[in-house]
Amino acid sequence: MNILNTKVEFIDVDKEISKPIKYTREMFGIDMWIPVDKLKVDIRVQRELQDTHVDKLQKKFDPAAFGRISVSPREDGYYYVQDGQHRVALAKAVGLTEVPCIVQSLESLRDEGRAFIKINENSAKITGVDKYRIGVASEVVEYLRIKECVDYAGLRIGTGVNCINCVSAIYRSINSATLLSSIEANMRSMKKTLYILNKCYGIDGINHLTVQGMFLFAKTYLETGYTDVETCIGRFKNINIKELISRAYDMKENGRGKTVSYVAYLFLVEYNK
Repeated sequence: MNILNTKVEFIDVDKEISKPIKYTREMFGIDMWIPVDKLKVDIRVQRELQDTHVDKLQKKFDPAAFGRISVSPREDGYYYVQDGQHRVALAKAVGLTEVPCIVQSLESLRDEGRAFIKINENSAKITGVDKYRIGVASEVVEYLRIKECVDYAGLRIGTGVNCINCVSAIYRSINSATLLSSIEANMRSMKKTLYILNKCYGIDGINHLTVQGMFLFAKTYLETGYTDVETCIGRFKNINIKELISRAYDMKENGRGKTVSYVAYLFLVEYNK
């Protein structure tokens, strides 16, 4: 089947629909001074504590720069930290007995995990892998969708050997839609995307560009029935994926649009060879 001449409008997976929100004071939490010994950290919904960072904070400790610790009360009588565990450790190190906090009542571990991700989503301090780990542990649906797709392809997300870490590319591709039916279609395309990439190139060939590029190809041709997974594997497995990405960068420098669109286009060209 030759689909090179098919007129295609690639879908912009970065486009998001925003809705206006009515903000109330309660949404921002309540100011409270809380004893340090009443604060706890649930490691399931927090990244690992970095002692070196606490040491650095201690050397330049300034109460005016301490800010507020974001916490949520639980039935055991303790307040669990959503944001500020390093500052809590700092408070203990410098001998503080209480610290200023913002208290938000969250109903479940899922809400706490989502709160951590939301607080830190625009911060360079938390990585996509951290968000994924915490999101899965606290059963945030957007990250459970990612896990389902990754598990389907026989892959793992992480920073170690035999892991992929292109969480943001997978997240945007799946969760960019608002309708459940569209999200389900995105998940089908992502499962095929990761499966094909893993079968053809292994871990080293899976990054944000190849994921987004193959996703655009899969959504346009696999989801609509123009071709199938096994045919794609047969046609893509001999591609030098590093060369393909290099060609996409060259095309981007000499043209318009996004590099990922050129990656998707080059997959299409290679399919038709």
